[in-house]
Amino acid sequence: MPYADVAVDAPIRGPRTFTYLIPDHLSVTPGQMVQVPFGPRMADGVVFQLSDSTDIDPVRPIQAADPLGGVVSQTHLDLARWISDYYLSSLYSAVALMLPPGLRSRTSVYVQRPDATVLDSLDDSFKESLTAAFGPRRSRVAEAALRRAVGAQHHRRLDNLIRKGTLQRVWAWAGSRPPATDGTPRAEPIVSGEPALAPTAPQIQALAAITDSLQAARHSAFLLHGVTGSGKTEVYLQALDRCLALGRSGIVLVPEISLTPQLERRFAARFPGRVAVIHSRLSQAEHRRIWWAVHRGEYDIVIGSRSALFAHLSSPGLIVLDEEHDWSYKQSAEPHYHARAVALHLARQFNAVVVLGSATPDLVTHNRAL
Repeated sequence: MPYADVAVDAPIRGPRTFTYLIPDHLSVTPGQMVQVPFGPRMADGVVFQLSDSTDIDPVRPIQAADPLGGVVSQTHLDLARWISDYYLSSLYSAVALMLPPGLRSRTSVYVQRPDATVLDSLDDSFKESLTAAFGPRRSRVAEAALRRAVGAQHHRRLDNLIRKGTLQRVWAWAGSRPPATDGTPRAEPIVSGEPALAPTAPQIQALAAITDSLQAARHSAFLLHGVTGSGKTEVYLQALDRCLALGRSGIVLVPEISLTPQLERRFAARFPGRVAVIHSRLSQAEHRRIWWAVHRGEYDIVIGSRSALFAHLSSPGLIVLDEEHDWSYKQSAEPHYHARAVALHLARQFNAVVVLGSATPDLVTHNRAL
């Protein structure tokens, strides 16, 4: 198929894609990052769909394709499309939630060194600033660095020179690769961890309903309403144990990063070697390492804040939102979304079970449960 529909890194509302030609020398698949011309510049993009025909003429070609291939699954592409449509965010910002850490933007803008004729036409202060920015050897400088070097007083003049073509912009695209490993497979996880506690009558009732939906692979949502210390976490643990026994994986979300370590200890004690933790305070290198480990199937449980919802587990069967009423499940930056709504939609895609736990449920959640 010679054409690709691409979500482009641009401020466009809603799930809009743009059609590009796939050159003969490139191999492109859905979920793959690409670099494409967009107006007068180059932009990052993610391929959403391939087609064998288009009504658009002419069609500009894709410039580069990530050698990693399609790192975003079709399910996550569909989820990104839903987020973009429901919350009116750009499609690229939505799918960027599912990309490996640090790979949202890889197209860098540079300015080529002007020749002596151009430099001689400038006044002394501007000429001196440009010359110092490029130094004695650089053939090009990142545009952001050049703007810092010449100062705000010269930005308008810089824009005019770029617009006229006197100073030429060029675009470079950084390739990517997963973190290096030592080549040995990860050891088989230990499956005999801390024993489960004897459930109380209300816990047995809750687990029976959850287990019934898990065994039927039926999309369901449950409100686990109980005060602090009433045993909600034990229900999460035993429900997850039953989910794993069915060959599926699980996601557990908490609203605050400060709650993650204590929850991690409980889950790691019950499921040694099987728990990955994802939250915003991880370094980019550590987040990237864990992201790829989950992507390779080395973990089947992911715990963390709302970003953990987008971990690339192959077949999540259980999604837990602890303290589901908490405001921090709302993403305040682009793309805006509510993790609870996204979890419910993701569960529909996988025929998974969602458990919403709270001592003080959100009014909407409480009403739906009733």
